[in-house]
Formats: sequence, structure tokens, C-alpha cells
Amino acid sequence: GADDYLSKPFKSKELILRIGNQMERQEKMRLRYQGQSNGYKVEIVKHPFIVEIERRVAEDFTIQFSVEELAEKCALSRSQLHRKVKSITGFSASGLLTKIRMERAFHDLKTTHLNISEISYNYGYSDPANFSRIFKKQFGKTPSEIKEF
Repeated sequence: GADDYLSKPFKSKELILRIGNQMERQEKMRLRYQGQSNGYKVEIVKHPFIVEIERRVAEDFTIQFSVEELAEKCALSRSQLHRKVKSITGFSASGLLTKIRMERAFHDLKTTHLNISEISYNYGYSDPANFSRIFKKQFGKTPSEIKEF
């Protein structure tokens, strides 16, 4: 699983340059998986691990399961899950769960005739006001502003 190789004896300048290049590659990958790249719109590519998490979350949106439960489903420890998700997406594991739910809720607001309370319950939020606060934080608009259009 090595990303680079240096033969001994190596020069410290070369080591520093390679570390810098590796960090730059990681940042580019993270931006690519988030759908950003230095201000240019790029095709959003989903990492297979994130696709798997989305599939597990989509099995039942009404259950608001914890990060520990997701880690168990992925056969990882909580800290391993957090590190892996953070390195790929830049989000914490719980932030990713919220993002997935909110994106699906946004889609339902635009495409269904369900009211905001029904959608919040469908995505595991027992308090529609809390759902609205989180939704506004994520998208900059309230669910009712989205529903009007």
C-alpha cells in the first residue's frame, strides 16, 4: 500500500518534496470527490467507500442510527471510519450521514407532494423544527423556501 518509494541513502530535500507532492495529491483527490477543483466545476466522482456508506444509510432512512452503528456495519472501528471518511470527503462521519440525509430530503422536497413534517419524519428527524435548522445550515434556505419553487 505504499504511495512512494525512496532508496537509501536519500536526501532530505527529496523527502520533503515527495511529502509535499503526496499531500497535494491527497488534497486534489479530496476536492475531486467533493466535486470541486480550484474553482472549476468537475464531474463528481464518488469513491466506492462513500457509495457503500450511502447504500447502507439508504436501507432505512427512518432510522437515525449512530456513527458507531455505521462503523459496525462497515466492519471498522469508529475512529477508523472517521479517519477514512474525513480523508476522502473532508466531512466527519456524522457530518457525512447528515449530508446524505439532507440531500435526499432536498430531492424529496423538490419532487414529491409530501409536506415538510412528513419528509423530516421519513429521514429520521422526530422534530421538524430541528430538521429545518439543519436543512437551512446545509443549503442556506429553509425547506419551505425550497418547497415553494
